[in-house]
Amino acid sequence: MKLFRHLLVMFALLSFTGGAFAQTNTNSVRIYYAVEVEFHAETNNYYKLQSSSNLIEWHDVTEPVFGNAAAVSHLRSTRGSNNSSGEFFRLVTLPATNVSFAPAGFAGVTLSLNDSVLNDLLQFTNATGGVLVDGGVSNLFIYTYTKTGESEARVDLVRGTTAYYADRSNVYHFTFAAPTVGTFTSEEYRLGRLKSRRMGTFQVTEGIAALPGTTNGLPQGTNAIPTNPPVSLAGLVYFFQSGSTPDRLDFSAATNGYGFEDNLKPSETNGAPDAFAYSYTLTAPSNATLIVMFSPTKRDEYTLTFTAGAQGTFIRREYRNNILDDTDTGSFTPSSLTPYGTGGNSGGGGGGLSNTPPASVNGTTYTMSDDSPPAKALQFISATAGTQTSTNVDSFIYTYSVTGVSTSALTVQFKPDRWDEYDLTFTGNISGNFVRRVFKSSTLNDTKSGTFLRTAP
Repeated sequence: MKLFRHLLVMFALLSFTGGAFAQTNTNSVRIYYAVEVEFHAETNNYYKLQSSSNLIEWHDVTEPVFGNAAAVSHLRSTRGSNNSSGEFFRLVTLPATNVSFAPAGFAGVTLSLNDSVLNDLLQFTNATGGVLVDGGVSNLFIYTYTKTGESEARVDLVRGTTAYYADRSNVYHFTFAAPTVGTFTSEEYRLGRLKSRRMGTFQVTEGIAALPGTTNGLPQGTNAIPTNPPVSLAGLVYFFQSGSTPDRLDFSAATNGYGFEDNLKPSETNGAPDAFAYSYTLTAPSNATLIVMFSPTKRDEYTLTFTAGAQGTFIRREYRNNILDDTDTGSFTPSSLTPYGTGGNSGGGGGGLSNTPPASVNGTTYTMSDDSPPAKALQFISATAGTQTSTNVDSFIYTYSVTGVSTSALTVQFKPDRWDEYDLTFTGNISGNFVRRVFKSSTLNDTKSGTFLRTAP
């Protein structure tokens, strides 16, 4: 640990422990001496108070304190020390990492809290007061804001001054995953006793702009962030927050993109990010559906609700082996990063937008998704045969040919009088759109359209 600045303080330990109360019975009152160390904590610095008895070995007295341009004090008891020469203190100052999402204050900020049970609004109208909208009922509050880390903050809140709320208070801990989204915990106290504890996600609906140069801990790009619900996700990067760490989805093209685990850069994921095919539909001015297909048996289905511009809340249903595995909720926000695979960021140029169809489909699996789930997984086992897995497993023979710069044709025949004809249009090197004509009894029975994703078997 690099020492940037330190302050040495010594006090002499006194040889007595109390004042006039010499009785040793259990009801006696004892008074002990202590020292109070106070220092001014500048913003964007961390501070740790350390102590030593010999000026050689140092031990932390406090946890790191994030500076918020205010005085910080620590009270140190002399009781129990056997060092007659005194105790030394030093203040260690460490710089922040310059990736700070938590604001200096909450004045003018409105937070939407979502813990899957309650949906509250915290409107901080000024530096010390605001309005809590709880279940449609508004209550005034006073509060104290403390920035406890680069992306952490604490709010001590007292609900109003009326007799009904005078005994109620809340302590909120906010962890920002980005300038406008994150997670929170809330402890509610009544008559000084803990009544309940909540946790969930929060979203800034107004008052905090994205910080220049950073977003979610990654270098910020120069792409324009949409200010309204987008008609298309092509060329956008979104963060989806349902837990402590957001998921990052890069929509490289109209139907394909890449997902990042734990919000890491491609170079930090021990390989390429997860490729996916997707479909996105704006179903209403403030609502949309998003289906993200990672493999023939793994997909996420989102219901999106836009609450402020291009950001909002979501419900996500996760399917594994084509069975609903989990459902969660959270908030989503766009980023100005350039999507992976378009050549504009780390790991770019990975061919994400190459739309040249392969010469052969042998040895690969194509997952076909349309508006009537479950998806159909076509596994091409040889140059002429394969299996289709959907509600059942069916064997087929097939023919495949490249028909254009970005198009190909596929015919999958299950029986002499039953087959599917696909027209494939590649929008990326692993995904695209299709039109499927379904023939039964040698007669055209239905026509479907959707998206496909090509993966290894």
